[in-house]
Amino acid sequence: MKTVLFVCSGNTCRSPMAEGLFKVYLKGRNRDDITAESAGLYAGFGHPASPNAVLAAKDCGAGISGHRSRPVSENMLTEAHAVAALGRAHYDILSESGYGGKLFLLSGGVCDPFGGDIGDYRACAEKIRGGFDALYNEKLALDIIPMGESHVKDAAMIENACFSRPWSETALSDALKKHENRYFVALYENKTAGYIGADNISGEVYITNFAVSERFRRKGIGEKLLKTLIKKSEEEKAAFITLEVRPSNAPAAALYKKLGFEIAGERKGFYAEPAEDAYIMTKELRVEN
Repeated sequence: MKTVLFVCSGNTCRSPMAEGLFKVYLKGRNRDDITAESAGLYAGFGHPASPNAVLAAKDCGAGISGHRSRPVSENMLTEAHAVAALGRAHYDILSESGYGGKLFLLSGGVCDPFGGDIGDYRACAEKIRGGFDALYNEKLALDIIPMGESHVKDAAMIENACFSRPWSETALSDALKKHENRYFVALYENKTAGYIGADNISGEVYITNFAVSERFRRKGIGEKLLKTLIKKSEEEKAAFITLEVRPSNAPAAALYKKLGFEIAGERKGFYAEPAEDAYIMTKELRVEN
């Protein structure tokens, strides 16, 4: 179960509204594997949500009358899959605490309606809801996990759609069984969207498979897959990562350059159908002694 933690100041206005409204949002997406919680950086224990927050949330189909405030704890931040800050100040404080990778500033920051009338709270609720799609797409829709046998059939279908000489299901399944191989799959809303595979041979990493289904492109999935492999290779203290790419595949080459790969040479006649040479692109990794 993934948890999204919404954080404001006192945990009686913005963050409890966000928690309740996001649960309604998730129900509409049929994502019962995600839940929402809230807390405040300066909150006390046990205070109810403000009456206008309760009314504004109710107008949007969320019941928060049973909410009770609580302060943010280290354990909450550690266990949350994503932390959505309601204000820029909250975001900055949490970022300084080392949670940058989980952080998301909801709707660019939501003003505190405390002391305002019901109209102010309703406007606040609408701004909160306006940030949910971006939060969901950036922090929750995509999972990068180790590839398993259950993903092989879908990966083979992506292979067939992307390459003129695709690997078969059998070839992919056999590759997964080899101890030197590192395979990761991207799941977008629990659907196989792409994958990456590499051989780590004595600290030298050779990318063998890398593809994203056409209908899931332009979502940053390829970049996140490649970053996952880079991180894994760094953890294993690999010396470098290398791959081949068609010179005509400008988007792929641009991604590799963005993440620190450089052209190290060429392989003549490497590709067929259509025939083309290949650039060899390599990323040197920093290995700590």
